Amino acid sequence: MGPDIGIKRAGNNYIITDRNTLTVIWNGFHRLSITVTPEFAQNIIGMCGNNNGRPLDDIQTKGGDVIDLEQYSIEDFAHTWEVTNSCHPEFILP
Repeated sequence: MGPDIGIKRAGNNYIITDRNTLTVIWNGFHRLSITVTPEFAQNIIGMCGNNNGRPLDDIQTKGGDVIDLEQYSIEDFAHTWEVTNSCHPEFILP
């Protein structure tokens, strides 16, 4: 792993940092927290929303379509972001 990426374990949490611009904290189960510095905050897309201050458009598919959770399940939404397992073995946590 390069010097710009750090992975550590603190208690029950895994903490991943990238060049002091991104911090990901995962409890190993269902809770995930992602924090970015202000200069990157407006360039966010993904399953956790787009950070534009409008929560109604946070549930977007990978293709950019807004999902209405009254018509679709959260599982349907999650499947639009599904990728194949492409992690290099050294990045897989025990």
